Amino acid sequence: MNVNKVTVLIFVIVFSLLVYHSCSTFLSGERVTEVDTGYEVQTRDFGITTKSDDLKDESYHYALMGKMNELDGDLSKALENYKTALNYDPESSFLYNKIGEIYFAVLDFEKALEYFDTSIDLNSNNYNTFLSKAQVYLNMNEIDSAESNFSKALELDPDNESANVELGEIYFDRKEYEKAIGYFKKVLKINPKSFIALRNLGFVYLELKMHDSSIEVLTKARALNPFDRIVVKLLSYAFEETKNLVECERVLNDYLRFFPSDFEITTRLNYIFYIANEPMRAIATWKRYISTGVEDDRAHFQLGIIYERLGQFAFAESELKKTIEINPRNYSAQNYLGYMYAERGTNLDEAIKLISGALKGEPDNGGFLDSLGWVFFKKEEYKEAEKYLLKAIEKLPEDPVINEHLGDLYIKIGKFNDAIIYWEKSLKFNPNNSDVQKKLLKIKK
Repeated sequence: MNVNKVTVLIFVIVFSLLVYHSCSTFLSGERVTEVDTGYEVQTRDFGITTKSDDLKDESYHYALMGKMNELDGDLSKALENYKTALNYDPESSFLYNKIGEIYFAVLDFEKALEYFDTSIDLNSNNYNTFLSKAQVYLNMNEIDSAESNFSKALELDPDNESANVELGEIYFDRKEYEKAIGYFKKVLKINPKSFIALRNLGFVYLELKMHDSSIEVLTKARALNPFDRIVVKLLSYAFEETKNLVECERVLNDYLRFFPSDFEITTRLNYIFYIANEPMRAIATWKRYISTGVEDDRAHFQLGIIYERLGQFAFAESELKKTIEINPRNYSAQNYLGYMYAERGTNLDEAIKLISGALKGEPDNGGFLDSLGWVFFKKEEYKEAEKYLLKAIEKLPEDPVINEHLGDLYIKIGKFNDAIIYWEKSLKFNPNNSDVQKKLLKIKK
């Protein structure tokens, strides 16, 4: 053997040992638990650690390559190597599980279940396979089967946080709140700093209107992760329910200081300003959002609505036009601007154009049909007005505004009985409408 061949051989051996050692170290977790799979000592996440005495070298080699392929994101090659490893060790529960995980990752749920079932047939004591199988059923929306497999996993490992959390979430979705609370509390006994358990428990308490408990638990969750928007929203709801709008605002603003371009949280904060009757602060908040450089038609639309409610029609018109400029398919903005023109009796031809455009996008929208009918009413084109208002009431028979509009139309064209019928319906659906009360009082005199 010449020197070059010896050198290459030594390099290959040393490199293989280094790869073996680094992969074994990398794949092992902080907490190693021996699981009787008939294959190897494993970590909780099925990482390969050390070879058992009876492990076939070829099988181990291909299994290790499969794991490396997984880490590289090459699932097709990983599947190929795991299956080759299985040919050398066909009784390996571990390999069936790994192949099942690959099929799960590529969303081939039936194949995944097939391999998980075989893994369980070979070794029914490995809770990880039951957890994986349960996750497949969750993705297939077969909740009862998911519940059953999470429960089997807990029989093998009662302190498994993942299974307890998942079961808690299943019972929460079923509105079986006491069971959900039990599982989330169990997780918190195992791990008092479990963020997901704290967040979910706070959500349950909120649903049960246990607002003080919800605030207490969600505050702990927020301390662990102050930037979780779900916790921020839930905590804001809890403070709103307790009429503590100051704390509600503080929680939302704390988040927005770091994420000023978050539309959902900005919307939530502006709702708080709305119920607190502080429109100028809402305007300032939307302007702050827009100043981040986000070109968002929804923000301009909200500004337009606020200005319109304040009677600042020039500003409202400007913002609504900006909305449509940014997003010509914002049909609600087109309708809003058109209806605003109709209410003021101005730009009625432009209003027809705007609302007709909105109806092209949403032809069955009862609100849009009402708007168009109302524009024709304002133009004194009563036949067209009736046509669209009747289409609108067909879509939204309990809408007080559409019923009022029909009443107004029929009084205008002398159909007094029809006017009374629709005004009475309007009042039925909105008993506090003093304008309709006055109209009825006047016609019945």
